[in-house]
Amino acid sequence: MIRFLIQSNYACIVMCVLMLVYLGIDRSFERKVRNLFGIAVWAVLALTLVDAVDLYNTKQDWNVIAGNCLNAIGMVLRPLPIFCIALIICRYRDKKYYGMILPFCINCLLALCIIPSGVCFIFSKENFFLYILLNYSPYLVCFFYMFVLVILTLLEYRQNGIPEMLTIFMIALITIVATVLESVFEFDFFLNVSFIISLMFYYLFLHVQIYKRDSLTNLLNRRSFYLEAS
Repeated sequence: MIRFLIQSNYACIVMCVLMLVYLGIDRSFERKVRNLFGIAVWAVLALTLVDAVDLYNTKQDWNVIAGNCLNAIGMVLRPLPIFCIALIICRYRDKKYYGMILPFCINCLLALCIIPSGVCFIFSKENFFLYILLNYSPYLVCFFYMFVLVILTLLEYRQNGIPEMLTIFMIALITIVATVLESVFEFDFFLNVSFIISLMFYYLFLHVQIYKRDSLTNLLNRRSFYLEAS
């Protein structure tokens, strides 16, 4: 089991660590954007470790409280990376989308308050983990934020541009596929890998866009203009 967990999560953990190191030394973006990327990557790293321990826990005769706590942490962390990406998309907008945090808060309350009553998930007499409908709340919140990603991208395309819109659409598609694989077909660790790949790709895309444009006018610099025109 430990060998399987290491094989399944090594690449994801390495990508998270490298991303955190790069965020610590790179100063290409304003502090707000770097902090949002940092929170998202830390969430993916923590979620990867929690999911690994939780899967190991289901194969062992551990205390039920430990299993409930691990699943509660996983429920809280799972929608956080995609929520951070949604906040990054509207980074230039003066209007703040405070309502976006409401589903995340509801999901946290479900995880922290309802778990002791066994409404979200319970253990059978044989200590076998049983899913209840509300246990899928983090996946529903992920679907909500992916819908928000698409809407925000359409609203912000004049400011952010068509290339970023296409990038976000690809991120949403990758995340939707991973969410379905985990929630419906009960695959493990797909969403974590999809999150970190999406974050790295989005960060790289934004990094390239910065050096293609003039910092004062936000227009293409001479080299990028000639390449676009050719």
